[in-house]
Amino acid sequence: MKRICFGTLFNILTQAEASGVTNTKLCEALLSAFGGSSYFDSSLPAHLKSGHDNVPPDVISASKITAEATVYSNFQKDILPLIRENKKKSIVRAIKNVLSEDSNIGDDMVVGYIKGYEKSNILSCTTFSFHELLANVFYYAIKDVSNHDYADAIKEIGKDYLATFDTATDEVYFQTQLSEKLVPLKKTIKTENFARTFIKAADGIIAGLSNPSSVEFYSVDINNFEFKFKELKTYLVDNIGNYVFSRAKIASLENDGKGDTVAFRAAMLLSNKYKTGDKWADSILGEILLYLFLEQGLGAPKIVSKIEIRPNSSGIVSKCDGVHLLTSNDAGLPYNQLVFGASDIVGDLKTAIDRAFEKVIQIRSNSDNELQMVESIIYDNLYDQPTTKFLSNVINPRDARAAKPDMAFGAFLGYTLGQGHEGMSCTEFKTAVLNKIKTDIEDVKPYICQKIRDLKLEGYSFFFYVLPFNEAPKDKNSIMSGLFEPGV
Repeated sequence: MKRICFGTLFNILTQAEASGVTNTKLCEALLSAFGGSSYFDSSLPAHLKSGHDNVPPDVISASKITAEATVYSNFQKDILPLIRENKKKSIVRAIKNVLSEDSNIGDDMVVGYIKGYEKSNILSCTTFSFHELLANVFYYAIKDVSNHDYADAIKEIGKDYLATFDTATDEVYFQTQLSEKLVPLKKTIKTENFARTFIKAADGIIAGLSNPSSVEFYSVDINNFEFKFKELKTYLVDNIGNYVFSRAKIASLENDGKGDTVAFRAAMLLSNKYKTGDKWADSILGEILLYLFLEQGLGAPKIVSKIEIRPNSSGIVSKCDGVHLLTSNDAGLPYNQLVFGASDIVGDLKTAIDRAFEKVIQIRSNSDNELQMVESIIYDNLYDQPTTKFLSNVINPRDARAAKPDMAFGAFLGYTLGQGHEGMSCTEFKTAVLNKIKTDIEDVKPYICQKIRDLKLEGYSFFFYVLPFNEAPKDKNSIMSGLFEPGV
């Protein structure tokens, strides 16, 4: 039976080495990525590969204290260049194959640093940050597994093992955003606790469409038969200022020595604007969650959030719940999309989808005004000078040969999961929830595809982010009404 261990993973990667890369060079880079010494006995790579030796103690110790962000950076900078690009999908499929056979790893066990890398999530998801996936599984293999104990399992990784996945058809996709260094418009959210707040439970490409479209399901913590929203509330408070205010406004407050009042000012503005009975929670929670998922899940920094949008001097009113910029690669060139947002939180998932599409149709019908709104906002002193110049050139390229950005749509949907727990233990309930989410995503992918076709929207890309609730209408009100209470 195959097992996740250093030797297994090392064997897989050696079968994908780029031209001129040796096992020794790859091994040295892997151990160094976790803070271990780059100097070791020349026999170590072969002994790790066979299971004869364990990972050196200094590497194990260093892996426990080296920040995950540092390891991610090391993998991106030092490991990826050593691996053939055309083998990346095969590597992911191979890792998933080994993981599926490793009965020592429970479905809920985190195979790496953080929530979201549970065994069940890795197996069910299709879209990955390649270097982060490698960093997580190697971290688990180094810190939690005796390589020597799995010598027999390593033997199951034959010399042609990776090649067997080259023609496999199971879906594997990678996040393809350009480096932030190349895009002056930076993300505004505080990213460090996103993955600890929202756990990706399932994802999938919406097949049968001419433009890339996807849907991702997330979950929050589950305890005692319920979704728990304490971490979500804390994360909302941490990011509320960046949702409400522009980058320039926050910079101005910080320059005036008032940076520590940003969250308070944002909370008061939201409260004064929206708190009219219970109505204030009807849309604002979905709009904020849309902002968070488009920035972190999609990697698309905000241009403007819903609350920042004002009617312009001509009285033009936007229909969207925010606008973000998605920059990716197309044949090695930057490809820009303006992602217009729609959100809804309601009990029934398909009703939420229908209502989101109603808003999408309104946005598309209002597209000239929406684009005019974005263009006018760029010059409203919301950004620094280099960012303003960059966005201006994105919207109206100076090069006549360059294309203007396409319009795309991003949607956040919340719904009532509706999973009973009668006769179940808490552990069984968690498994049932994840299984229900996986069933739901398979149900909605063809439904979304048909909606896009019926509404003649195939010329647009769609990015859906979905979060289940215990009772969606009730939860969204309680989350917002309690959001700014002391102790949150």
